[in-house]
Amino acid sequence: MFGLQLRAGRIASIDIFRALTVLVMITVNEWHRVGDLPAWMRHMPADADAMSFVDGVFPAFLFIVGMSIPFALQQRLQAGDTPRQLLLHVLQRGLGLVLIGVFMVNAEEGFHAASMPLPIALWALLSYLAAFALWGSLRGGPALAGGWRLAGVALFALLAWLYRGGPDGSGGMRTQWWGILGLIGWAYLLGCAALLLCRARVAGLLLALGLCLAYFALQRQPLVQGSGWLRLLFSQDGHAVHGALVISGSITALLFFDQGRARSLGVCRAWVADSGNRPQRGQFLPDLQPHSPAMGQEAGEKWTAAVDFPPAIPKSDRLLVQRLGLALLFAAALALLAALLRPAFKISKIYATPSWALYSAAACVLIFAALSLWLAWRQRVGAGAAAAPRRSGLLDAVAANPLLAYLTPFVVEALMQLLQWPWPAFTRSAPWGVVFGMAYAVAVAAFVKFIAARGVRLRI
Repeated sequence: MFGLQLRAGRIASIDIFRALTVLVMITVNEWHRVGDLPAWMRHMPADADAMSFVDGVFPAFLFIVGMSIPFALQQRLQAGDTPRQLLLHVLQRGLGLVLIGVFMVNAEEGFHAASMPLPIALWALLSYLAAFALWGSLRGGPALAGGWRLAGVALFALLAWLYRGGPDGSGGMRTQWWGILGLIGWAYLLGCAALLLCRARVAGLLLALGLCLAYFALQRQPLVQGSGWLRLLFSQDGHAVHGALVISGSITALLFFDQGRARSLGVCRAWVADSGNRPQRGQFLPDLQPHSPAMGQEAGEKWTAAVDFPPAIPKSDRLLVQRLGLALLFAAALALLAALLRPAFKISKIYATPSWALYSAAACVLIFAALSLWLAWRQRVGAGAAAAPRRSGLLDAVAANPLLAYLTPFVVEALMQLLQWPWPAFTRSAPWGVVFGMAYAVAVAAFVKFIAARGVRLRI
């Protein structure tokens, strides 16, 4: 379907970025009960034309989803998926996130407690149980057996039937604002569609990014607002902006890790030497590591690379320098576009405006570039493999199980609500509430590591 040439296996920089994003999201979610936080630690009002770092956490989540998409699709294609199987897999993942998100948002708001046949906390817990029966695993392997998955579907259907909402309890479940996971699910589908339609080309993804922003802008035009069918056609402006964040993440992943793209730009020449034979120009490196003097070893063949950079730059860092340069250029372009669009579309997370998304994407690119540079430096000063990031720590566990980590606090919250156990008073005021939020995120990471080591998984 398209010829990606990405590194195989897990990548430390992406794993760390993903884990930190999930843990920060857990932390700021816990801070919502702290009553005396400064403005920069809270979500900005919808019309403030400003954003705090808290307003940048959800965009970072979307951005890292986008970074993961090229690797996930390449892995499926290399495993032998047909185009039809790949599309079905993408739909299953995206709609699965949407389903969980809708159940979560209906457990938080819109329900009529007096009309519910069971407490809303128990209803929420059963929805998480249904999700685990459908997509979970107890032994680290494939999902539970077909019978369990059918039970999960049946439980979801039963819970939807039992739900009572609306002012008088006569209504049912509604999509509302889709919930965080629902928004991520729609953005994931849009990001996958863009990557597949553009055949994983950076130029095509840049065009898709522009189309998402144009869609938002057109939705605000009087011609669209004055036409019923046009207003309906352009009613998904928020999803378009969220999709732009996912696409920005995919572009960043390709800038850093698509070796075929680097070759096509002419910035890197690679040769392969076969056990002492004269090097012949040809196949590109399958796994360029900016910190590794010998670029890899495969079946007796030693891979080496020569790059068009000044000799003052060590060979092992040349590709990293090129990637960082492209990343900085991309971040600058995103920030400049955000500044140009800001007068027309003020910064607002609540309204999901282009300026908010573009500034957030630019920040994510810079953070990821800094993280990549730090890992390369750490590898260099640590003399290679001895300094490689540990693959068994808390961050690793969260990176490998982000959905499990994200849902854990919601399960705890529902349990405490069902048992009528209130949070201690100190969690509702600074500074101890702030400290508790950070400590709670670490505790969640430790719990995820503990159960993941025993085979518990939840992966759509």
